[in-house]
Amino acid sequence: ACFTGREKELTDLRATLTAHGKAALQGMPGVGKTQLALKYAERHRQDYAACLWVSAASRETLLSGFATLAGVLDLPERNEADQAKAVAAVQRWLNTTEQPWLLILDNADELELLHDFLPSGRGHCLLTTRAKDVHALATAERVKIMEPADGALLLLRRVGRLRPDQPLDDAPANDRDQATTLAKELGGLPLALDQAGAFVEEAGVSLAEYRDLYRQRGQKLRTERGQYPLAHHSVTVTFTLAFEQVA
Repeated sequence: ACFTGREKELTDLRATLTAHGKAALQGMPGVGKTQLALKYAERHRQDYAACLWVSAASRETLLSGFATLAGVLDLPERNEADQAKAVAAVQRWLNTTEQPWLLILDNADELELLHDFLPSGRGHCLLTTRAKDVHALATAERVKIMEPADGALLLLRRVGRLRPDQPLDDAPANDRDQATTLAKELGGLPLALDQAGAFVEEAGVSLAEYRDLYRQRGQKLRTERGQYPLAHHSVTVTFTLAFEQVA
């Protein structure tokens, strides 16, 4: 319900898949690759006979995911005890069916794992990945951080200050300013923005109070780590605050 912006990315993704059949949403952790893939599937579900999702985080998740698809597609091999036979049946379906399909391979960061799983049929295959060298497998679509205005809109929708259908201009000026400032500090990462919004809503603090907590906790973490920088700083700090709130 809080998915915000990304209209150009969705349009570009549709054009790439239509033209080439395979696309890779590429970007850093927390930038919203999986959410964008799922939004694309939701928006275009009427264009496909089947929308299928498999975790590509490891060879094991690929095998188990493809075996599960045998049941989703109601193939005769769906109850096959031999996982390899179920996987092979799904691959045959993807490569031979005349029906259009969408296959999302999520968290496909180890590209070498995909060679035995990428189908060549008439459907569309969409990867989400942190890997940069995806061009041999799919057309890359770079997923960038959110612009401050989009980040502010996501925050205000997440905390309930705006309905999902309301634009940023409907929010009071003070809310807009605070949300925009916080969106910039969180680096435009949707994962950090969503986590911050959840904290504000659950803890009952203001956006300004959360910003102060974020700055204080970030400084403390930097001091504790010394010369070692925080990986994906805004995500680390927002989740640290959330864990401390739960505790």
